[in-house]
Amino acid sequence: MTAIALPAAALALVTTLQFALAQAGSTGGTLGKANKSISGDNGAQSQPKTKSPDAAAAVPAAPAIPKGPQTFQDPRVNGVRVDWCMTSTLGGCGEGAATAWCQSKGFSHAINYKWVVAPPTYRQGDRDICSGFCGGFTEVTCQ
Repeated sequence: MTAIALPAAALALVTTLQFALAQAGSTGGTLGKANKSISGDNGAQSQPKTKSPDAAAAVPAAPAIPKGPQTFQDPRVNGVRVDWCMTSTLGGCGEGAATAWCQSKGFSHAINYKWVVAPPTYRQGDRDICSGFCGGFTEVTCQ
């Protein structure tokens, strides 16, 4: 009886193992959405997203471009009078430096300027302070 019982037990064990391997993780039924593909698409066409009317209102407006001429009295950068030259090598003196000042304020160019010898001054081109014989604007008119 031992010779017959051993093959029957082995057969029962193999049958149980095959059944367990075939059913690993499966309990039957459905999980999640029905009619869903592997990619997650359920076949329905998605509607394009539209912006809400408030989205446009949230965008800040561009800064206004100055209109007409404006005169700046005693123009300064960080409390220091603006030099009438752009660099220490006397580059861009007069109109060039005045126009650079105007452009930093949103204007296109200078139409008039006045200056005096008055150190210290700030040179816009090399971003340096002149403390010797320096000329600085007392007035710049921009347009």
